[in-house]
Amino acid sequence: MPIPKDKYANNADAWLANGSIFSRASKVLFERGDPLLYFPAALLGQQALEMLLKAALIRNGSVIAREDVWGHKLVDLAEKLIASGQISLPDLFFEVAKKFDDFFSELRYPQEIKKVEGLGTDDGWHLDWAVGVILPYARPPKDPA
Repeated sequence: MPIPKDKYANNADAWLANGSIFSRASKVLFERGDPLLYFPAALLGQQALEMLLKAALIRNGSVIAREDVWGHKLVDLAEKLIASGQISLPDLFFEVAKKFDDFFSELRYPQEIKKVEGLGTDDGWHLDWAVGVILPYARPPKDPA
């Protein structure tokens, strides 16, 4: 499988850094308490989880190839992560991932909303929790020394 020429595509540190920034930005928007800002907060939150999951996949030995960038679905990425190693994720992580997948599919562009309902500060708390679950896998391994 050829590795893309883009030096960042398989750089777990780059994915982690971007995911962390998007997570912080999402948190700020959720905490503002402005319901209109929950929409971009949810999109940034989905992107944060996607990037952190990709960092974890790379740390676990997966490689992004040009023909396989793994897509954007958090549930699929989480399942791929579990299949790639000795990792388990709580069921609630998949519930949060599904909800943020729905945000991503419905809130990116103007359209009729069918799956998203009740978007609010609770989603910010769920995002923080989900980020906390995935961060240990996205970070570099601790030095045993």
